[in-house]
Amino acid sequence: MKELKEKQLKFYANWKKRRNKKFQFIFLHGTVYWGIPTGILLFLFDSHFSTENMDLTRFVITITIFSIGGLFFGLIQYIGIDKRFLNLNKDNKIFKE
Repeated sequence: MKELKEKQLKFYANWKKRRNKKFQFIFLHGTVYWGIPTGILLFLFDSHFSTENMDLTRFVITITIFSIGGLFFGLIQYIGIDKRFLNLNKDNKIFKE
């Protein structure tokens, strides 16, 4: 059984608490932190930062699409982090669930 580093112990303790709030993680990290900002930036770049080229309908469509895509992005992040957590737990029998 290999010893865990301090960083790994901190990650394990933090993720053990956070993994119970799966939808909250997916929504925040996917939609709020990635989807909406990316949608806004794409909309601004697409309209060349000019108010004449901005259209409310296109803005709503862009934000909606990136918000939905953000849910998938958040899910992929959650799965990746959870795999790391499970592998850490699998290798070290000292942690009992």
